[in-house]
Amino acid sequence: MFSKVITLLGIKGLLLFVGFLVSGASLAATSQDVFCLSCHEMRSCKEELSRSPHAKDASGNPIGCAQCHVSSSGLFSMLETKVAVGASSLWTHFMSEKLLLDRSEMRETARKYVADANCRACHENLLLNA
Repeated sequence: MFSKVITLLGIKGLLLFVGFLVSGASLAATSQDVFCLSCHEMRSCKEELSRSPHAKDASGNPIGCAQCHVSSSGLFSMLETKVAVGASSLWTHFMSEKLLLDRSEMRETARKYVADANCRACHENLLLNA
């Protein structure tokens, strides 16, 4: 009887561990630019970013989509952001006939997709040159 319990606990532990690894791999994969750019709407954003002052971070490394758009203030915030932005992006991708990304029109709503904490990773004063 005792060996059955140990075996069941071992199997459950193994399944939890595998689930944890798969979840971590999924989070990492969906934070890559390749994943974000798989929707044609986002390619124009990446091209625009590459020509902007935000093309590189304070250390001179290229900035990726997740660096600005995925919350860096904890696992639950990150998951919440991924689900909300992902659902919104999927809806736009599949339900919009033709999407033209016009930054002047998007400016008001775009700010909610970038957390201030992410901006502060490079900028000390967010109001400077605002």
